[in-house]
Amino acid sequence: MTTVVVGLSAIGLLAVPAPALARSESCAPVVVIPIRGSGDGSVGARRYGDMVTDGWEGATLSTLLSETYRDQPAIRAVPVLSVGRGYQAVGTEDGIRHRSFGRSVASGVSTAVDAYDSARAEGSPGCAPMVVLVGFSQGAAVARGVAVELSKRSVVAAAVLMGDPLQKPEADGVMGTGDRGEGIWRNRVGAVVSGVDAQGADAYYAIRGMRRMSVCHVGDPVCDFRIGTDVSGHPHTTYLADTTRFQTSSRATPLGPSELDVLAATLRGDILWAAERYTPASQSRTSSTRT
Repeated sequence: MTTVVVGLSAIGLLAVPAPALARSESCAPVVVIPIRGSGDGSVGARRYGDMVTDGWEGATLSTLLSETYRDQPAIRAVPVLSVGRGYQAVGTEDGIRHRSFGRSVASGVSTAVDAYDSARAEGSPGCAPMVVLVGFSQGAAVARGVAVELSKRSVVAAAVLMGDPLQKPEADGVMGTGDRGEGIWRNRVGAVVSGVDAQGADAYYAIRGMRRMSVCHVGDPVCDFRIGTDVSGHPHTTYLADTTRFQTSSRATPLGPSELDVLAATLRGDILWAAERYTPASQSRTSSTRT
């Protein structure tokens, strides 16, 4: 099944009531880890289903999570893990002036993995939930790193990204009007200026058994960096906007549903699919990898 089919069929799939996901022996079968963009701070306490976060998912991902969990009893018990202040999420000016994006991304990967380990430790013996990652902008790069790290434990199920600075043109899961774009950190100059080492970035695309969806808007200098790109960065600010229609590729026509509707439905589908993959066998297999 291609990522396009996953994203679009999720709307129809979740129109049918599904049995609620529940913890098994004090262990959630799946957790969601949202990772905010550059310069984003906490938006304050937010409720998603039964879960109240500290708001460090940032404004953009809060919008997506709110729509994902809205009136969805099947996923209301699925925890949303916070990366908190430990992830620096440096702003654009700081990241360029001090070439600190690389350090910031590393802090995000470490903090997200720690958040997962803490959730696992709070569960029953051998608890190893499947993971669904959500990332925006710099957070998309962090999510990629987390996916690579946690794939070693066979617990990564899916990732939904927007405005990925490490985007590979037309790679698996890349969608939107900017699907042919190259992420700014894949460009040699962009990588040097930002202090990011893009070597090994494509390991993310090689993770087997993982659902990937990454949306890029044409002209977004973060994921579609090229001569003539919109240096104002405006296309980077329109993800999930009320007027943004979903478009599978630069060659396709816009669909009826909004981008927010499609990404929320995809995320819900990924959560349910991840829960189906959580089995006692995978639990015992991954528990042996504790560090």
